[in-house]
Amino acid sequence: MTSLSFSHWVMTSENSREVMSSRTNSCPTRGEHSSVWDSTTAPRRSFLALGGALLGYTALLTSPLSPADANKGGKNRCDVLNDLNCGQEGEIREGAVEVVPVPRIDARMTQSVRLTLKVAGRSVGSLTFGLFGDDAPGSVATFLKLCPNSGPGPSYTGSQVFQVARDQAMYLGRLAKGAAVKQEKYIDYSGYVRINNVPAAAQDTNSDAPGFTLDQAGLLCMKRGGGSWEFAVTLGSGPKPDLDRDWIVIGAAKDTDTMTLLARLNLVPVNKQTNYRDAFIAAGKLIRDKRAKAAEDDVNKPLQKVVI
Repeated sequence: MTSLSFSHWVMTSENSREVMSSRTNSCPTRGEHSSVWDSTTAPRRSFLALGGALLGYTALLTSPLSPADANKGGKNRCDVLNDLNCGQEGEIREGAVEVVPVPRIDARMTQSVRLTLKVAGRSVGSLTFGLFGDDAPGSVATFLKLCPNSGPGPSYTGSQVFQVARDQAMYLGRLAKGAAVKQEKYIDYSGYVRINNVPAAAQDTNSDAPGFTLDQAGLLCMKRGGGSWEFAVTLGSGPKPDLDRDWIVIGAAKDTDTMTLLARLNLVPVNKQTNYRDAFIAAGKLIRDKRAKAAEDDVNKPLQKVVI
């Protein structure tokens, strides 16, 4: 039990002189010296401290980085999607953004697709990819059936670019919850009809093996083994071990216009990752707070809506 140390003056009645004494008292028993120490003080203070930490944690998760903080520039503000001299924070760069060449992959392109992107409601260009149907037949078939104008059913039309990791990859193809979930009905043990929501992409699994490393910009990828409709496009050169572990190449950019648009999208303003945000997200996961997952998804999320 914690001890309290304090000094006090004691007046003696015999010689009326002041004597200073120091002593250490342990916590009094219940009902004794209630004005000095209350047995509920420590738990109360701990509770208040925990409450304050939770309030700060809640404020962080519910208040994402504002565009003003993430896209600075003042009078020299510029638009990265229209000006290759514009930096990720809205500042004018001294040199133009480098547009890397079209990737070189030793594979036959069996089909071509074009995805037109819009930012804040205005068209910014198209991404044109050649698909490697011979090397990743299952993944390519899943991708083609979801491309715009591919027929009835779920589609990438209206889906968002939900994450842009600079010089790594841009992640797309996350459909709205209603389109990404399939309802399955079943009769439980009591005879009632129940509904179970399952991911609609769960049926689109495959055994495609990775045939290429993701070390170039402009490579189109999907999750290894399928079971997901999300896809990614690499944005920089160099090794990407995390992507190589979970994703496989299913196609590549076909022209310079696509590579130029990817260079611009690589610099779009996003919610930045910070150490304190990571700490609070980790704390939220520890207490199983669902908002922690939402906050994690907001990291590297474009501040302007980018849709197909």
